[in-house]
Amino acid sequence: RDVTARRGGNVGKASRITLPTPPHRGFQAAAHPPRVAGANGTSRNPSGRCRAPRIVVAPLGVAAAGRPMSHTNEPHLATTIMSAASAFLQARDFLLEHRTDYDTAYAGFRWPVLDRFNWALDYFDAMAHGNDALALWIVDDHGGDVRLTFEEMRVRSNRVANFLHAKGVRRGDRVLMMLPNVAPLWEITLATMKLGAVLSPATTLLAHADIEDRFERGAVRHVITDPAGTAKFATFTNDYTRIVCGGAVEGWTSYSDADSASPIFRPDGSTLATDPLLLYFTSGTTAKPKMVMHTHQSYPVGHLSTMYWIGLRAGDVHFNISSPGWAKHAWSCLFAPWNAGATVFIFNQARFDARKTLDVLVRCGVTTLCAPPTVWRILILEPLASYNVALRE
Repeated sequence: RDVTARRGGNVGKASRITLPTPPHRGFQAAAHPPRVAGANGTSRNPSGRCRAPRIVVAPLGVAAAGRPMSHTNEPHLATTIMSAASAFLQARDFLLEHRTDYDTAYAGFRWPVLDRFNWALDYFDAMAHGNDALALWIVDDHGGDVRLTFEEMRVRSNRVANFLHAKGVRRGDRVLMMLPNVAPLWEITLATMKLGAVLSPATTLLAHADIEDRFERGAVRHVITDPAGTAKFATFTNDYTRIVCGGAVEGWTSYSDADSASPIFRPDGSTLATDPLLLYFTSGTTAKPKMVMHTHQSYPVGHLSTMYWIGLRAGDVHFNISSPGWAKHAWSCLFAPWNAGATVFIFNQARFDARKTLDVLVRCGVTTLCAPPTVWRILILEPLASYNVALRE
């Protein structure tokens, strides 16, 4: 059944059905009613007491994140950086350890108290260093297949950070990113985070008035888009950096120039946990879009709750059906899975096709699936029992 969860604040609608656990495979009906958890990406107290499947989840070791941090030029900050990373890992590991014991998780969880914290530098780089596990996996309905390990993402984002800095991106600058689901989207997100810049993700469906609003109220100073997106900026003659990804356009700097940038990145200073990180604009369905600012703490750390609610763990292949530019994309296509050390999986298709999607779930061994109610309604019209999926959640 499709279940519409409680709506609270700006969370919106979402559905989650706990599927049978191994050794059961496929979409067979469970011997008991499906357990449903409330959808809340920002609160540690979901609606109702969600009971997860009986899965033993071992907490990720802290050895990888415990190595000395080499990204800072300020030795006196080393203790602070290590304590921030350790506090984050302690909170993360507690949730992973008690994934199947909601009462204990709810009673014992404490948000880490952070002063200086940069998720990309203090957590991701340490976790990714030398890590050959798959971080990002993008396939499409034309046979395309892109796979990047955590180590590759670490090095690549360093190159992009150095490239962007050379193009004038500085701490606190607003960067508008309007890209589809391509690997550079994740590289740029990590890179701007490392730089201390403020990233403003945008849907590729932005109209002229939307872009104008982002320049005026959002104080955008740098734009990164694909060749198709550059046409939307033709009439904007502001003094802003123009970077095009995936092709060459006259007057725009090619993103491919990042390939020759240094793979070693050193920040120009420390990042406060309360420094701005992401600038979103609401959909503006009923009124003028509102600007919503998130910090280096509110999203990277706040979405430990999303990691717990989705049930992610290291080694998972997580497929979140969401469009770039919207907050849910950051929740479940970046922070939640990478907080757990899971693979972000993307299936690009021009138009949603239930059978192709189900075939991909089977072929690629997707273990966790998060989708809006409309997708579930389409999927349940298919002969689900004939698809031998590996879904746990």
